[in-house]
Amino acid sequence: MNRKAAGILLRAVLEPRRPGALKAIADAIEAGADPNAVCPETSTSGGPVRGGSTLLTHAIDQSAANAVRTLLGCGADPNLADENGWTPWMAGTLVDGSKRTRIQALLDEYGADRQGEHIGLLARAIVGGDVAHAESLIESDDDLGVLATFRVDLVGHQVRSGNEAMLEFLLQRGMASSSTHLRNAIRNRSPGAVDMLLRYGQPPERPDEDETPLMTAAAMGEMGMVRRLVEGGADVNRSADESGEWTPSFYARQAGHDEVARWLQARMSEAALRTKATIDAGRDPKYALLYARATAGDSLSTDEIVKTLVQWDERYGVAVIDATADSVSLAFERLPKDMPGLLEAVRTLCPDASDGEEELIAQLRAEKTLSLWWD
Repeated sequence: MNRKAAGILLRAVLEPRRPGALKAIADAIEAGADPNAVCPETSTSGGPVRGGSTLLTHAIDQSAANAVRTLLGCGADPNLADENGWTPWMAGTLVDGSKRTRIQALLDEYGADRQGEHIGLLARAIVGGDVAHAESLIESDDDLGVLATFRVDLVGHQVRSGNEAMLEFLLQRGMASSSTHLRNAIRNRSPGAVDMLLRYGQPPERPDEDETPLMTAAAMGEMGMVRRLVEGGADVNRSADESGEWTPSFYARQAGHDEVARWLQARMSEAALRTKATIDAGRDPKYALLYARATAGDSLSTDEIVKTLVQWDERYGVAVIDATADSVSLAFERLPKDMPGLLEAVRTLCPDASDGEEELIAQLRAEKTLSLWWD
């Protein structure tokens, strides 16, 4: 095999609309490149490339009719199934509108077998949420397996659209789900989809993720989904950080969902609770609210904020009035003689505050209070 020609052919097919691509395809095949080669998993300016596609099924997937014609004319097999189970004709059934007609005419001209004609109709029925029509179109158990490698995430589409009937139809017939589907179901506040994904075998969390679906549900205050995830095996003791503090209960408490936080904490192990107590005991209770709300900025931790507030407290006497995940309100016992110096320290701690310095000065002088925020 001519490796140089193979590389030229692959690049031309992956970007079939670039000037000179069609000539490059023909020249590379004439120089010895295989017209039936397989695409690696990669991406181009047009989007992701499905690994295992033949050059022909990829060109069809891209609705690149001119590239399809060139490949067929140079010897590409019109009936060769790719590594994902897609034949050129099946791929052609998923092309939209007039381009589908044109590509299928080319495949007909070069003797393509029409087996799999129904695949495009099946995909459109699933995307449209028509369970009865989809069921009537299934011809074999392999149909949904083939569609699992379709460029549209059919399971994810049902989660996003809230079509639980179609979601169950797909899961019942073995179409795989993923942790992304579970997270999206939680974020969409779809407890039925969460329950369904768990019932059909989707694990409630993965060992390699920092923030688990349970933490997401807890931060949203979704008690029903929190309960279901825990019933499904989600770990209430797991922490998103090495200290052991950022447990699901912490996420709920940070977001102000105290009932959810208490429910989760009541199910934590003694070891996890001891870790939490040790962390709390090592902190100045004066700043407990900041830790409870995990007040932080994009590149600023709660500890770093507290370190600055301790310095201000020594100089001016500072008390925390209120705190959220991205803001804090402070009361000062005394105002500094060097107001510009304090403002410089404020800008260092909270760059966003520099947009309203006049208001900050007025607030300090009138009320001896200061509000800081991190967007």
